[in-house]
Amino acid sequence: MPRVRGRGQICLQIGLAESAVKVHVAEILKKLERHSRTQAAVLVKALEHGDEA
Repeated sequence: MPRVRGRGQICLQIGLAESAVKVHVAEILKKLERHSRTQAAVLVKALEHGDEA
């Protein structure tokens, strides 16, 4: 199971400001038609297994 990381941890890991990460994550969620990172992770797992979410 992947480790859960907060936005602050993500920022440190990739070297971006927290505000930039917030914007990028929001855009990704919007394109995936999801409201949370958890929902996006569930979608990715379903797609990896060939399921439709």
